Amino acid sequence: MDCKEFEMNIYLYPELSEKERNQVDAHLHTCQHCSTLFQEVKHAQQLIQQAAEKKPTPLHAARLTGSIMSKIIQPAKPTWVERIDQLLLSQRSKYLLSISSSLLILAFFFQSFEDSLQTTGAKNESMVKSVILNAKLFRDNFSHHKAKRALFADCRSPFQSNQYYLNCVKSKLK
Repeated sequence: MDCKEFEMNIYLYPELSEKERNQVDAHLHTCQHCSTLFQEVKHAQQLIQQAAEKKPTPLHAARLTGSIMSKIIQPAKPTWVERIDQLLLSQRSKYLLSISSSLLILAFFFQSFEDSLQTTGAKNESMVKSVILNAKLFRDNFSHHKAKRALFADCRSPFQSNQYYLNCVKSKLK
């Protein structure tokens, strides 16, 4: 074997089998160039191993760790839904809501009692102030207005003048 073939084995020396290592060792005793290359590769591999074993420590590591831990320990801010839920489920708010609903029920009771007194008094009065709804009259009046709008709808045009509209309406009413 020549030196070119041994150079590849020098780079892979830790991964070689026992037989291949013995061949490389025998060549290293006879070749000065390969021996020097072997020493350089071995030194480079040691430096890489040392660098791999070292753990990097950032600048101000204690402050960084403290900052991270404070964020982890600090509870998350509640959302507005959670705040409303906490407010409504608190003991104080339950009492306040029950008292206010009781007061509202009493107010509605007294208001309905006053209204019933007024309606019994109003029944005794004459029906002068009352309004009688005539459904037929209402329906006829409504349909007349509806027909009137439909009648004038075909006269309205954004492309025509006001005079055209007036003439159209007059012709429809005749």
